Amino acid sequence: MTSDGLTARFAILIAAAALSSGSGATWGLDLSEQSAREGLPSAPQRPVGQMNAVAEAGESTATEVAFYRWIDQADTGTKIKLRLLWSKTTNSRTIHVDVGDERVILTGVVGTRREKEMAHRTASRMVGVVGVDNRLDVDPDASRVDQGDPLPDKSDPGVFDSWITTRITASLSFDRTIDHALIRVASHSGIATLKGQVPTSMQKRDAGLIAADTAGVERVENDLVVAPRM
Repeated sequence: MTSDGLTARFAILIAAAALSSGSGATWGLDLSEQSAREGLPSAPQRPVGQMNAVAEAGESTATEVAFYRWIDQADTGTKIKLRLLWSKTTNSRTIHVDVGDERVILTGVVGTRREKEMAHRTASRMVGVVGVDNRLDVDPDASRVDQGDPLPDKSDPGVFDSWITTRITASLSFDRTIDHALIRVASHSGIATLKGQVPTSMQKRDAGLIAADTAGVERVENDLVVAPRM
């Protein structure tokens, strides 16, 4: 394993220890993810939810479980900013998110109309959001603002694959229209695989779109089976 890989694993192990003591919840994030939290309220401390329970029941490593635990405790604004950061389409550094009374206000500037629409879609489908006021301006020059590469070094395939798997899993859990607990996510060399059963073809499609839009994903194998509830 490379020194970068060891550093990444060590950083998240520190986060696991911090989470177990109820403090330092942001330590498990890389620097770009920590910057996504600037100006946002601290994440509330509450019992670990369904996503973490699923992770612990599967084959997740201790570092992945620590990540899921932090995500489960994060506030709505933080989740929106993280999803914007992980997306191939949006630039989180030029989009400001304010949340109050289950309503989101998006301000700032984006490079394309598509980016504005994606930011709106991301916020509007977030768990706990009932409305979005999209005040984003479109300016092609905004696309020149570099938000940094949130991806880990590909020289350690294990860390790289884990990064993609955890971010897709977290992103699916953010979307209130998707039964994320029914979906298993795996990644190998940039190829993301989705397995499980979902009740509608729309959920299958949307899960695939979220996976495909996640940074680092080159292709998605959407093996989800549509099995309507009886």
